[in-house]
Amino acid sequence: MRRVTPLLLILTLGALADFSRAGPPVDLRALARGYTLQSVLGLPSAAGLAFSPDGQTLYAAGTDDALRVFDARSLTLRASWGHEGARVRQVVVSPDGQRVAVGDMQGNITQHDAATGRVISRVKGTGRPCIGLGWSPDGTRLAYAALYGPARVVEANTGRPLDDLNGPGEWFGEARFSFEANRVALIGRDGLVRVLDLRTGALLKTLSAAPGEATQLVWSGDGQRLAVEDGQGQALVWTVEGKLTQVNRSPEPMGGLLFAPDHRTLLSPAGQSRISVWSARKDTTIAPLAAPPRWLGLPIEEEAVEETEGRYLGVPAAISPDGALLAESWTDQLRVWELATGALLSTRDTGLAEVTDVDVGPKAQSVVVSTTDGRVQVYDAAGAALRAELVLPKGPARAADLSPDGRSVAIAGPDFHVRVWEPFAGGPTTTMFGHTGPVTDVLYTNDGRRVLSASSDGTLGGWDVASRQRVAELPAQPQGVRSLGLSRDGLIVAFGATPPPSAAPATPPSPGAGPGPATPLLFTSAGAPSPQAALKLGCAGVPAVVSRDGKHLLCAKEQLVKVEISTGLEVYAAAGRYTSLALSPDGQLLAAGTGGGAVSVLDAKTGALLVSLPGHAERVTAVAFSDDGRVIVSGSADGTTRVWSRP
Repeated sequence: MRRVTPLLLILTLGALADFSRAGPPVDLRALARGYTLQSVLGLPSAAGLAFSPDGQTLYAAGTDDALRVFDARSLTLRASWGHEGARVRQVVVSPDGQRVAVGDMQGNITQHDAATGRVISRVKGTGRPCIGLGWSPDGTRLAYAALYGPARVVEANTGRPLDDLNGPGEWFGEARFSFEANRVALIGRDGLVRVLDLRTGALLKTLSAAPGEATQLVWSGDGQRLAVEDGQGQALVWTVEGKLTQVNRSPEPMGGLLFAPDHRTLLSPAGQSRISVWSARKDTTIAPLAAPPRWLGLPIEEEAVEETEGRYLGVPAAISPDGALLAESWTDQLRVWELATGALLSTRDTGLAEVTDVDVGPKAQSVVVSTTDGRVQVYDAAGAALRAELVLPKGPARAADLSPDGRSVAIAGPDFHVRVWEPFAGGPTTTMFGHTGPVTDVLYTNDGRRVLSASSDGTLGGWDVASRQRVAELPAQPQGVRSLGLSRDGLIVAFGATPPPSAAPATPPSPGAGPGPATPLLFTSAGAPSPQAALKLGCAGVPAVVSRDGKHLLCAKEQLVKVEISTGLEVYAAAGRYTSLALSPDGQLLAAGTGGGAVSVLDAKTGALLVSLPGHAERVTAVAFSDDGRVIVSGSADGTTRVWSRP
């Protein structure tokens, strides 16, 4: 859990509760390989949305490798399923609602069981993005297209190819399938739209979107109309026979089109101050959307030309099969509208800020996450549901630590104060004053009776949980303390904000005094200074953790190094560059985050890599183990938190 830098001092603060010592596992490699993705917390920017046939469930996928399942009206998160292949572009639900197919940036097509998330089948991609995906009405066939081709129809159950639809213009920008009309529409390399026979691949029509090139396509549900956006603010509507029936113009590109279930009402993303969804009858408003608005409905009149003002912006969107709900993802929000009333039913933040810290509650029942935008969130670890959220004023939440009983959260940042929040009690947070610089880290003692705090003012604080009063102030380092570590024996390790100097140490001060500005000192549990050992540790400016017995320090320099604290001697150096570290409760496993978004699980005694858990889209900023070691939680700069568990 702790993201730490150079070692400054070790000291004891009061009698602390001991940890139970678990016996060594028979096979560490087998144990580590038992970790599988349980859930993904947080919602990155969505790139694909789809409703279930009954309109009760919304599936969302985006910039990471997870498919999320929401209640369609409340946007309550029901589940998040791991998906092999990040940055999903296409999401479609089978007509019977039993399967969800997703197409990703590598062209992989994966079918999930809609109830459990189990992977049913997978079609390996060509390495190029999936640009189109669709089910047949009977659910037996699945059509897909990849950038530069191919476009194919496969047997849904097996992935066996049935038809190859490449045809002319194999450089595709977007593909849309209509099994009802037995057609596939493709944007070719020249910006023209080609309509092919879905069974034979024969070219049926070539449609021009002049003066601009086509950028987006959408079929009406009955397959009788094809709407095309040309990138110049025009939406053109063609019949299935290729007859142009309507042109809607706007000053800027729209970037998104949808047909309503009546097959005649065309919806488009917009950015006006007030917008409406229109019925098929001209100038009849049926659903004004505001607060703030995102959608404009364009009436489709045969042989008519409509001019519409406004600034249009494309967003991922979906409309429920019954036409009751509209879901859209606008920059940093996922929202659901009720079209009949124009009411905004619910909203969720997307594209979340970088995770700064993670922690796991007792028995892995809850997970706490802090972020750079000042949010502290508590999730149900099993169901991935957000249970409570606190938003801090004026800056980031630098760290958050759950109490041993899981009832309260200690919070660091963004100001000079330490906060204690009881997320399930319903009351306000308790703010504790005393530091004269920003609080950089917080940590509960093993018995839960005190909260330890680190600050850029160069001191460590001790706070009594029951009275919420400061009971200790320990001088540490004038340059400031970055973070804290704690052994099972109550040994506190303070990690400084700046690297220790390379010069020889000055005469050490008396025990209990803070180190001088030039020479950080190492204090043993007995309070005796040991400046030579402090200099030999050499873990300046890198992630580090103290071993459970307080005898060793593991730090991630150019490679992973294990150092004996009493002598400063190196025990081993193992290959690997890591961005965050956490030790399992028994001290045998080390979870190490990487800059590439994976979590490496290592043998802490040797530094050997046991397994790699991939999935984050950006670097891993924080990792933590549950109290029984069966759960690993990782937070990332991509704004998501992943929960890994083993039996």
